[in-house]
Amino acid sequence: MRILCLRSVWGVDLGHQLSNWAGWFPELKDKGYEKHLARYREIIQQVKPLRPLKITFQSGQDDWNTEESIKFYEGTIKIDKELGVSGFFCHETHQSRSLFSPWVTRLILEAVPELRLTADFSHWMAVGERLLDDGEGDRTTMEAIVPHVSHLHTRIVTTEATQCPAPTHPDFEQERLCYERLWRNILKCQFEKNGPDALITFVPEYGPFPYHPFGSIKAYGDVADEEAQRLQGVFKGFTATLM
Repeated sequence: MRILCLRSVWGVDLGHQLSNWAGWFPELKDKGYEKHLARYREIIQQVKPLRPLKITFQSGQDDWNTEESIKFYEGTIKIDKELGVSGFFCHETHQSRSLFSPWVTRLILEAVPELRLTADFSHWMAVGERLLDDGEGDRTTMEAIVPHVSHLHTRIVTTEATQCPAPTHPDFEQERLCYERLWRNILKCQFEKNGPDALITFVPEYGPFPYHPFGSIKAYGDVADEEAQRLQGVFKGFTATLM
């Protein structure tokens, strides 16, 4: 089984106080899913010649109802098949998007089982304000979601903060162990489905302030680099037990 770490450029050149992005988000929120689908098709046509390994989309929006989100994701699957890129595109679990919570995501996946995910569980822990595998109901929900994950964003957060400034610090142990349990479940599922040829990719995505706490001893880029190295070892050590 291959574990491939990719380095994110998240946090690079955002502009003063996110000025480069500030005008984009309100505009995106005003677009319905038909315009989202048109843009989705356009992006695929642009990047397909680059022969990408995987592409992550932050797709949909949180104020759509479940039926609207399902219709949108059914449309993305249809476009993927039409353009011959099925399996390359992963939709991120992200606040402000259709996949903003595990419970809504599970409903969407039941209706669109072909949907592939980029799992950024940090957003879900922030939304739920609790560890994601702390109760039986939540564990059942996460177990239903895990088989759909193809790519990971491995940022660790707490139930009340957007980013851990030092993920290996004892104060964050419970959160770190929760994430690592979930990530191991994903690796195990991929191995069971695809055997030694399974591929899982991850990005140690740690962003700048306000994600990164003000006054942190380490820069967010250093945290990302350290987590990349640490998790590469954690993941390889775990997958070795599956062989």
